[in-house]
Amino acid sequence: MKTIQQMIADLVTTITNINILKNGVIKSIQRGTVSYQSTVSVPISSVTASKCLVILTGATGVSSATSAAYNNFGYVTSLSATSLSLGSSPGVGSTGILTTGTVAWQVVEFY
Repeated sequence: MKTIQQMIADLVTTITNINILKNGVIKSIQRGTVSYQSTVSVPISSVTASKCLVILTGATGVSSATSAAYNNFGYVTSLSATSLSLGSSPGVGSTGILTTGTVAWQVVEFY
């Protein structure tokens, strides 16, 4: 069970985070998931690319030889004002070559 001091600290953190968003540190957040083979270009609403952070999570893939699922590494190849380009690391080995990968993405734009 949390102490009163821990609950107050949590509340202060929450209020601080709300004030940061309210005061305009983050301009926009766009997110989605995409399935692709080796590369894909995802259209996004217009951003200033130099003021953005891209976060990728949950990359998975499927082996062409066995249809077995496995983890895969998605990566950003480029970010422009209206497009996020992604690549994937096709795993080659005893399980075959990655044919389809899925990754969750977020583009966070700051003021």
